[in-house]
Amino acid sequence: MSKKDSKHIVLLLFVIIILFLNGCEGESLDSAKDDVYVDDLLISRNDGKVMLLSINDEVLNEFDNITPILANGLIPVKIKGAWGYANKKGEVVINPEYIDVSPFLGKIAAVNIKGKIGFIDQKGNLIVEPQYQGVICYSEGLWTVDKNGLVGFVDESGNEVIKCQFILPDDAFPQAYKFADGIAAVYIDDGYALIDKKGNVVSEDIVDSFEAGRKLSNDGMIKFMKDGKYGFINAKDGKTAINALYDYADDFSNGLCCVALEGKWGCINKEGNYVIEPAFDYIGGFSEGMACVIIDEKYGFIDESGKVIIEPIYEDVADGFSDGLACVKSDGKYGVIDKEGKFVIQPIYESNITLSDGMGMFYENDKVGFIDAQGNIIIKPELDPNYVRHFSNGYAYVRLENIWRRINKNGEIVTTYGDESVDMEVNKSYSSFMATMKDLFDNDLDLVFGYDGFAIFYDSDTGYNGGIINRDGEIIIEPKYSVLERIIDNDALDKMLKLE
Repeated sequence: MSKKDSKHIVLLLFVIIILFLNGCEGESLDSAKDDVYVDDLLISRNDGKVMLLSINDEVLNEFDNITPILANGLIPVKIKGAWGYANKKGEVVINPEYIDVSPFLGKIAAVNIKGKIGFIDQKGNLIVEPQYQGVICYSEGLWTVDKNGLVGFVDESGNEVIKCQFILPDDAFPQAYKFADGIAAVYIDDGYALIDKKGNVVSEDIVDSFEAGRKLSNDGMIKFMKDGKYGFINAKDGKTAINALYDYADDFSNGLCCVALEGKWGCINKEGNYVIEPAFDYIGGFSEGMACVIIDEKYGFIDESGKVIIEPIYEDVADGFSDGLACVKSDGKYGVIDKEGKFVIQPIYESNITLSDGMGMFYENDKVGFIDAQGNIIIKPELDPNYVRHFSNGYAYVRLENIWRRINKNGEIVTTYGDESVDMEVNKSYSSFMATMKDLFDNDLDLVFGYDGFAIFYDSDTGYNGGIINRDGEIIIEPKYSVLERIIDNDALDKMLKLE
């Protein structure tokens, strides 16, 4: 793979994966994440050959390169130095005649013709003449485009619905120029404002920056900074709901936001009124109706009314509540308490206990073990922490006697995956992305990228070749390919982004 081709894949996949991670949270992601992948197709890269494969190891077609994103039934492919599109059967349906292409996000795709960007429809018809220097992103049916250094927006019919008129600062925050809930942040008059999909400015004020993390708006409120202070804009009407008064502010969640002012923390509602007076040295985010607080260097918990539910008597809190439990430090040791502050796992551990899926991972003498929610040791602390994965969906992955195994919550081995040449990485939405990046790393990757249905694995005994293994440990495709990739189903991804 050439450096140019590698860059092409890195950029496109990076945009898609970041959108995936930023747009999906919690149970929605856990329950639907596998739908993001095309179950019956794979891409192999072996000895300079790039092939589209079926899950049955049938070669559907061979190309110079493939972008592993299926959108509107089409996959970008490269043939004899030019890019076009193939369908799921590997049949070329749009002739390869472009320098570069994007996936068909929405109804059209961006194509590079003689160094300029235009747009084509799904039949390959040119609907927008090449005139743009670049495409920045795609969001909510609009393409953010660059024409002569100015940014505008093109709709799915190819119309430039918002004229290219905005500049894009070098230090623009990640969510700038991406529409979310019908609004986007753009740079004008030495600051940022919000516009609607007609290009109308809907915000009252020009601000220094919008403090966007996963997305521009959280719980209907947009956090901004002005003159070093934090405030909020109502996402529905663009009006400044809370003036920039605070030294720090978290994101809104369930109608509440933790803020800091003059060294004290409190909690405000969407009208900017305190529902919890600023009387604490710190307030963490709420989880399961409880938030960690610090008073006089001691940790405790409050409810959403600000009432102290668990007195601040602890030396540390490892995390918020999960499944009704939280890990705390008392008298130099870590244990686990319930929502009444009672220890369900006594504070006898040297390091914090990581809670996941109702199970706790704990350390002892640099080794790892598991305990259940009642403090019963399920697996003794004898495991190398580098070869242990947290519980998720009822299972964890551990390496015992140099063999990877899947265990249930009773510590029973339910699947064996192979010898010490195989490593496991599970339940990570970026696994497919990392698999495609394998040949860009200097070090050898000896990993299994796990999913609910099947996984890509790389086996050092075969020269780090990749194959496919199912959840029962059965090999579906022998490890014979230098790189294997799963294909992202962008249409399913779009549906997932709308789950929030």
